[in-house]
Amino acid sequence: MHTPETHTSAPPALFPAFLRIASVCVVALLTWTVATSAGANQALGQSIEEQLAAKAEVFETAYNSGNIDDLMALFTPDASLAPGGEQTFTDPAQVRGILLDSIQSTDNLSLSIRETTTGDGTAKQTGRYVVDNGSEFGLSGGFTLSWVQTDSGDWLVSNLAWTQ
Repeated sequence: MHTPETHTSAPPALFPAFLRIASVCVVALLTWTVATSAGANQALGQSIEEQLAAKAEVFETAYNSGNIDDLMALFTPDASLAPGGEQTFTDPAQVRGILLDSIQSTDNLSLSIRETTTGDGTAKQTGRYVVDNGSEFGLSGGFTLSWVQTDSGDWLVSNLAWTQ
């Protein structure tokens, strides 16, 4: 009668090679994921000015829809507001409250960007705004949006200042 043999030897020689190939693939995939998320806008061929113009449109849409959460998502956690050029607010609750009051008291915001300046991971847009406040006379004035680029390549508002 024949008894079956039990093998307790090391795994086949191909197994370590497979692990090396698999680890190289995982590292390559992670590197590609980080690179594409960080430079997604550049990969689409958008200049910084185009990226910021698109962000300003998102800002307008969030403001005009009255969605404070979408609007706040465009700001850094430590963003500041300087309404009317009189006082700067840095407390997140104050920033949210001022923006909420603003979007609840107006019907339509339109931004007209006149100039965009960029630096190393920072940018500034200046221009004019017009809001419809429900009266015969709308509000208008100048604004400055200061942006910072995050580690993921996204742009967030670090300061918003406006005058009437």
